[in-house]
Amino acid sequence: MIKVLIVDDEILVRLALKSGIEWKTHGFELIGEADDGVSALKYIEQYQPHIVITDITMPNMNGIELIREAKKINVDIHFIILSCHNDFEFVKEGMKLGAEDYILKLSMNIEKLVDILLNLKDKIKSGPSTRDETMVMKAQESDRLNFIYSLFDDSFQSKDELMNMALELGLSLIGNYYVIGILQFDKQQHAQDSNSSPRISSDDVTLNIIDDIMKGYGMGQVIFFEKGIFLYLFSFQSLMEAEKNLDLIQSICEETVDLIRKFIQIKASCGIGSIVEGISNTKVSYNHAYESLKINFYTGPMSVNRYNPSQNHEEFILKSEEYDQLLQAIEIYDLHLIRVRFIDLLKTMERQQVMRSQNVRMYIHKLIFLIETNIKKITKHIGEYESITRAYMYIQEIHFFNEMIEQIDACLQDFITESMHEDLYACRTEVFKAKEYVLKNYNQPISVATISKIINMNPDYFSHIFKKEAGINFIDYLNEIRIDKAKELMRTQKYKIYQIAEMVGYNNDSYFIKKFKQITGYKPLEYMNEIKG
Repeated sequence: MIKVLIVDDEILVRLALKSGIEWKTHGFELIGEADDGVSALKYIEQYQPHIVITDITMPNMNGIELIREAKKINVDIHFIILSCHNDFEFVKEGMKLGAEDYILKLSMNIEKLVDILLNLKDKIKSGPSTRDETMVMKAQESDRLNFIYSLFDDSFQSKDELMNMALELGLSLIGNYYVIGILQFDKQQHAQDSNSSPRISSDDVTLNIIDDIMKGYGMGQVIFFEKGIFLYLFSFQSLMEAEKNLDLIQSICEETVDLIRKFIQIKASCGIGSIVEGISNTKVSYNHAYESLKINFYTGPMSVNRYNPSQNHEEFILKSEEYDQLLQAIEIYDLHLIRVRFIDLLKTMERQQVMRSQNVRMYIHKLIFLIETNIKKITKHIGEYESITRAYMYIQEIHFFNEMIEQIDACLQDFITESMHEDLYACRTEVFKAKEYVLKNYNQPISVATISKIINMNPDYFSHIFKKEAGINFIDYLNEIRIDKAKELMRTQKYKIYQIAEMVGYNNDSYFIKKFKQITGYKPLEYMNEIKG
């Protein structure tokens, strides 16, 4: 009989383990239980158990200290760790000390624990060293990876050769239709994992999580591809079966992403490839999965994206309405309007999701350079704007488009402030004051008469110089600012149309709707529906 000791300070956990497993039926002898590490050491000294199932967080002596001290008594004792999702650092330390496996207490699966125990029993009876077993596992992992490379490179001479190799490696690829999925850690967080324990890493934990989830669904296999990247392999007998199971594949990916975040605090995303016929076409599904994965540039971290054949990545058309409006804002040197038009353009790109991330970065870089060089021509500014330099840096360093938009918007706001503080703004002082007043008071009643009184100027003369300097008459400028502010409020999706009209200075809903349609080409409700997608 293989002797087992249970160590946990929670009586309900001990009771569940004692009563939930038919110990003798499976060839085990439960020699006792302890509620902390100190008591457990006494059992270990007296009864010399083969296996110890231990909690990590306990009074007097925790699970890590218990493993360390027990190994001094008997180096051959095998430990299974019971862990909460926030114990990962302790789990890594325990595995480094020689623990064999771990079980999540919050979702404890007795069947999985029995499987771990039975595997340990076989290992104890056959007596291979941990070093030998690890080398075997690593060799099998390497063989599987080489198999995938050969599969994608069309290196196999025949389908029979390919299938035989798969069976030798424990991969069941029987079927006529296949789907490949890819899971990848967020780059920044994956870099933080580079100093993890050599005994157990985030890759090891993730591999176990995906494998457990797939077994729960009864479908699919996982292969470690490279650091922070994993391949899902699904095979089906018919096209109908494959199509029917796409939602389940999505669920598997979503559960994996959620558990990785909860258990090891790492964000990851998934891409699901197309259904392909024939094992030799799996490279096509892999390529489509990779394209889908890269959509997380738009959809953000922890997203699961399926391949969409209509997503053909046609380049964004430069001569769009938003692009023309940006050029007009640059021509009249209206910094506020430049910022609004620029962000509108980026939001349109975000909705369309047709440009690859690197092309997006190049395009945005060109647009900011266009803004910067044109403003410098007018202001005669020498040197670099700190805010623009920061924007260039964000373009290259930020991984997700939505975050990039937020940071670039902040840079443009700083650019406006920077320019104004340096007295580089090109408009006449009176026009500048009028624009400044509108930006601060657009929600109040404003007319040519009121603004002229504020800046102490004849109304007719003010209208003349404003049109000359700004390239647009004052009332049209006022309406554009108000409508831009209305669009910002609409994007929050918090307010009704009549509320937004009042918030931006319109007392007449009909007039607001008319001006909104005149300036944007949309009725307010149409624009709000467009935002919702």
